[in-house]
Amino acid sequence: MKNVLYIFFTIFAMTTLLISSDINIKLVNRFSLSQEKAYLTADYFAVTEDELFIIPHAKEGHLKLFKKTGDLYKIVGRKGPGPKEFLLPGPCDYKKPFFAILDTRKMKVLLYRRTENNDFILINDLFCLGVPNNIKLYGNNIIVGYYISSKKGEKYSLYMQDFRSEAGLRTKK
Repeated sequence: MKNVLYIFFTIFAMTTLLISSDINIKLVNRFSLSQEKAYLTADYFAVTEDELFIIPHAKEGHLKLFKKTGDLYKIVGRKGPGPKEFLLPGPCDYKKPFFAILDTRKMKVLLYRRTENNDFILINDLFCLGVPNNIKLYGNNIIVGYYISSKKGEKYSLYMQDFRSEAGLRTKK
């Protein structure tokens, strides 16, 4: 049985290598973000239809908006527990005009509507149980990825909520 599995995995690996060798990846553009005093990594980011990069700055507790040239355009929010503040902003997603971000310290997904002057108005939030690790906007839904542990071990799970309904999400007035 071990020999059959070994042969199967060897053939699978060789096939994968042959298929992947035909893929040609081309660098289209590269730029650096303008950052003077703070260390910023773009672990999580979202891109708008007009090519603004939205990057959560976890240490400083706000969002930084960069133009496609890499120049800092605007800073949104600040560090704190309030509605226009972030404790630990992380994974995010954008789907015109909605911007969703996971604040892991608040244990919430915050949903904003982007205005014409690139302000963000909080419209909904979703309290997260477990340990959320990623979010995506899909249709009228927020999909949240969780690690949920049980006595049988740890398993990955997804949760989806319609953000336009009031069930599970609180609508901000």
